[in-house]
Amino acid sequence: MQKVVALLNDFDTANRVLAKAIEIAQEQDVSLETLFVHEAPLFSLPDFFLNLEHKESVRIDEKKIRDELGQRVEKLGFSGNSAIFVSTDDTADRAAAHTRDESDVLIVSAYHETISKALAKKAHTPILILKKDSIAGYKDLSIPIELDESAEQCITLSRSLFPQGNIHLIYDNHYLTDREEAERQKATFERIVSEMNAEGDYIEEFVWNEADYGEDFALMETHLKQLIEKSGSDLTVLCSGNDDLLYGEAVSLSLLQNIGTDFLIARRLS
Repeated sequence: MQKVVALLNDFDTANRVLAKAIEIAQEQDVSLETLFVHEAPLFSLPDFFLNLEHKESVRIDEKKIRDELGQRVEKLGFSGNSAIFVSTDDTADRAAAHTRDESDVLIVSAYHETISKALAKKAHTPILILKKDSIAGYKDLSIPIELDESAEQCITLSRSLFPQGNIHLIYDNHYLTDREEAERQKATFERIVSEMNAEGDYIEEFVWNEADYGEDFALMETHLKQLIEKSGSDLTVLCSGNDDLLYGEAVSLSLLQNIGTDFLIARRLS
């Protein structure tokens, strides 16, 4: 890993995001960058951080924001290489552009329904999205997987970031196959669970949906949500080997919205 980027939109959640980003940056021995993006009208700022001399439009005072964030980073105990950037609007695009030329970067951000969904669709580097108030280390990780090379890559990424976490793998048999192929899939899943020294749940129930031309997406989401919540996980990991989100965009974004764990989302692992 080259660096961790703390992505901020306001000061209310800034310390939580900075603390988690700093924790990971120190453990990985990498630099920290803070990217503050003011999104009006989604977020408001105290007048102190606004430049009110421009009466025709309200502008942020970038220097005051950088100074405030620099003080917070220092108070949180980070002594490594650090840089702070300030911008306005289009958080997901700004974050994607900020990390476009670097492949080994982690973005840490607080959950916001609109911004987090856009970020999950546009970012090409892994994103850690914080939904919980606690920043304690992750003890239990739920990882829904596909039965391809992205599964091992996803587990490797998760363990490199959170080596103390127990891993719970989930596979939903969402393809229409004959019994022989279904048995092969189950055997493959059990092999991955064993080789990765993890726990696992293989979901065999399948309901065809003509509209989706595959398994009913609502049922798939229900399966995954139930197992993730039952496992007591504090982090859900969604990985994919290509540009698509795991199990399709609709399912992944719905899980992000409806499950209360933090999320690690990584695309383009292959």
